[in-house]
Amino acid sequence: MQAHTESVRTFGGDPREFKGDLLVYPVEEDIPHVAAYAPRSLHRALQQGWAAGDFKGKKEQALLFYPGLLDRGDEPPVQARRVLFVGLGKQDDNIDVRREQLRLAGGVIARQAGAVKAAEVLVVLPGDFLLAAVEIAQCLTEGLVLGNYRFDPYKTPREDSDQPGRVAVFHLHHGTLAATAVTEGMTRGRVLAEAVCTARDMANQPGNGWTPAEFADYGKKIARQSTLKCKVLDKSALQKLGMGGILAVNQGSALPPCLVVLEYRTSRKRPTVLLVGKGLTFDSGGICVKPPAGMEDMKYDMCGGAAVITAMQAIAETGVAGVNVVGLIPATENLAGPAALKPGDIIRQYGGRSVEIIN
Repeated sequence: MQAHTESVRTFGGDPREFKGDLLVYPVEEDIPHVAAYAPRSLHRALQQGWAAGDFKGKKEQALLFYPGLLDRGDEPPVQARRVLFVGLGKQDDNIDVRREQLRLAGGVIARQAGAVKAAEVLVVLPGDFLLAAVEIAQCLTEGLVLGNYRFDPYKTPREDSDQPGRVAVFHLHHGTLAATAVTEGMTRGRVLAEAVCTARDMANQPGNGWTPAEFADYGKKIARQSTLKCKVLDKSALQKLGMGGILAVNQGSALPPCLVVLEYRTSRKRPTVLLVGKGLTFDSGGICVKPPAGMEDMKYDMCGGAAVITAMQAIAETGVAGVNVVGLIPATENLAGPAALKPGDIIRQYGGRSVEIIN
């Protein structure tokens, strides 16, 4: 499992004094201005880009330039090496759409930063996007971390590579928003986005890189690091419980199955939510073999399990209140082997019900 080493921090100083690689201002569509306290030279640069038609603040639009080339008059210089305007689009009436606009903007920022191999980036948050400050910071942070995602543990590093880089540190300037609310939203957004990145890592591993045993090991690991409780039922335990479904699917594989059980408890008086994610780490179809084209993608049959196990990790880290959560990840391979389940076989599942397997 590769580590996601980028960090997201708040920046309390004057943005023009930021000496990193990229200073970013999100801009709404049809509203050609940046933060009121931004340098006049940046306002003029935005107006020029607007007049030329190169940038209108549309969703996923970006304008990159070098502040050292601007006429700043008697203003102090902008210390950042580059400045980026990124479009937010128009404020939508739907709150979920506005949240997604901020995530998309964060993704654009991360990709633009990666294209110029920026290591440190400062984003000045928009002061008003019809959302609470916590949500503005959270959604933008989610976009930054997700947009910065790369899966390259099997690639040989090359110093002369033209592949996009990864940002090491994102800084958020609260602008006109409350700094404490920005910190809260930033933290929540980072936790959720890093959980998604970890699920992506699991899914992107080859079939021999993420097996049922990896699910078990990861469940135990996150339980040690949090308030979660983890129990792993191995093949012997599954047999004793009569869990014929997962055992039947596993018959063709040389790797034993397991059931990972994760529990997040707050109070017995609170309701309990159950999350179940299928953890088929490779699904060839068993004896009913799937067509060869796209067979390599059958490693993705474990994405439900990846989503559940990382969701449980995020739930514990954010300290979700008022609910108990249980996560179940039945993990196995489904392969064609000497003992594989045959079409027409009848199995008995947990609970005693018999089931005929046709395909």
